[in-house]
Amino acid sequence: MNNLLRSGLTGLVVLAALSVLTPNTTNAASQRTTAPTRQYYLTQGAVNGDNALTACASGYHFASFGEISNLSSLSYNSTLGRMAADSGSGPPLAPGWIRTGGPANVTQNSNANCNVWTSASSTDFGTVAISGAFPDSPDTLLFGSASLTECDNSGGLSIGVWCIEN
Repeated sequence: MNNLLRSGLTGLVVLAALSVLTPNTTNAASQRTTAPTRQYYLTQGAVNGDNALTACASGYHFASFGEISNLSSLSYNSTLGRMAADSGSGPPLAPGWIRTGGPANVTQNSNANCNVWTSASSTDFGTVAISGAFPDSPDTLLFGSASLTECDNSGGLSIGVWCIEN
C-alpha cells in the first residue's frame, strides 16, 4: 500500500512538472507580437544623385533594394516621409533613388547608380524604385531605371531617397 501511494504521488509530481514545462499552444495563433517593426520612408524633397548618401535622417541610412524589396515586414514613417493625398499610412506612389549593390555605373541599365552616388550630371543615370500601389504587388517596390532618372533630377520626377532605419 505504501508503494502504491508513493507511486501515485510520484506520478502526480511528474504530471505537474510536465504541465509547467509544456507550453500552452492553444492560444499561440491568436498571440501577436508587440515588437516594433523597422521603419522606412521616402524623403520629402527631391534629391540629386550626389546627395543620396547623406539625405536620410539620423538613425536611418540610404536603403538598398534588398533591404526594402519586401515591405510586409516594415512600416512606413509618415512623419519623416513624403505623403500624397491618397497615401493612407503607406508610402506615396513616387520614385526614389535606391542602392543597387552594383559597381560604379552611370549608363541606362538596371545597375545605374550615379557613379556610386557621386554624380549630379544630367548625362549620368541612377536607379529608382517606386513603391507598389498595385493590387498584385502591394508589399513590394517596383525596381527600374529609365532615361528620366538623370542624376541631376532634371527629368521632372522629383526623385527622393528611400531610407531605412538602422
